Amino acid sequence: LDEAPDQTGRLAVVTGANSGLGFWLARSLALKGARVILACRNAERATSARDRIAADLKSKGAAASLACEELDLASLASVRRFASRLRRQESSLDLLVCNAGILGGGASAELTEDGWPLEFQVNHLGHFLLCAELWPLLRNTQGARVVVHSS
Repeated sequence: LDEAPDQTGRLAVVTGANSGLGFWLARSLALKGARVILACRNAERATSARDRIAADLKSKGAAASLACEELDLASLASVRRFASRLRRQESSLDLLVCNAGILGGGASAELTEDGWPLEFQVNHLGHFLLCAELWPLLRNTQGARVVVHSS
């Protein structure tokens, strides 16, 4: 993302930002000046990721605007709560990165509390609902983007 434009004044939500591609994307967006919300299932891991990003940016002489919010895509109620909180706190959203996901390991056979296969709900339905619930914020933002990672 070295070539990415300045993100100062923009708000980004990154799901699964506590590890892997989500972590590095959240870090890169923060380094470019974006206000980043790390939307993660595990609050402790999200806080650890936020602190690592903040320390890294501080060592580079950059300030970070980072927040952690609980979001469990395996629970549609959690998705709705997250979106409701964000809609109350914000009037716009520049970037939604749907990055969180799980792969195999029996997850395709396990059902969520909502009755859907776990892997399908986390990787698809949860993000679909999140986009729908955050649509009012995205619609209010000129140039808003939704990015979906998949494998």
